[in-house]
Amino acid sequence: MKKIVVFDSPGIRFCEPLPNNWERVGLELKRQLIETGYEVFGDHECAPDPDKDIAIYIDALLRPAHPPMHKKSLYISLEPPVINKRFYDRILGWSYSRILTFSRQHVDNKRVFYSPYPVVRYGLRSEGERGDLCAITANKTSGHPAELYGARREIYRAMGKRLHLYGHGWDNSNLPDFVDYKGPCKHNYETYRGYKNAISIENQWLEGYASEKYWTPLQAGCDHLIRIGWNPDYSLSDCDEKGWSKGIVSHIQAIS
Repeated sequence: MKKIVVFDSPGIRFCEPLPNNWERVGLELKRQLIETGYEVFGDHECAPDPDKDIAIYIDALLRPAHPPMHKKSLYISLEPPVINKRFYDRILGWSYSRILTFSRQHVDNKRVFYSPYPVVRYGLRSEGERGDLCAITANKTSGHPAELYGARREIYRAMGKRLHLYGHGWDNSNLPDFVDYKGPCKHNYETYRGYKNAISIENQWLEGYASEKYWTPLQAGCDHLIRIGWNPDYSLSDCDEKGWSKGIVSHIQAIS
């Protein structure tokens, strides 16, 4: 039986609990891989063998030190160029067997393939009373020319006290003077369920890139009052934990 070792994003252990139930994506991927006939381990659970094991690297280039390179490997990028510029600057120069990205402009369908941004599928929409408008994002900055962080801040400011803003880092800015800042968000989906409208602004506009900022409000029954970012041409079933994992399994089979 072939063994797969997953090197997850920096600071994350594969399949261990995460905010917003994000671990469901890893658990479903692991389930489908095992069902297909593989043994699956996080890199913290075993001693990887670069010559024999198949490696899945998830944003490994953001780690302080890259994990050992494997002969057979799949790199999955879950961050856009504004966060992982180094990866995209030389995307064709990396030595992974296959690379998956949600940025369609970087796809060549030879070694670099398209994969949508994965999202968690939640439960039923909320019924009952709801607030007016919310936004859930951390306070970030970037020197990348395509970043939308500055536009995001200006739009939030323009909405005034009508906007209930959630997320880390805003208490270190003057934005709470202009909006109704609620502090960090414990669970994005549960928070969206309490509102009629949401502001959805991605980190940058990329064809193919629609993150949880697009899908989670819609799942909670929120309308996008303002949406800045690419609007997907696929359904939630293509990018939820089951649909996304099915695509990853097919790429693993191709390099096995």
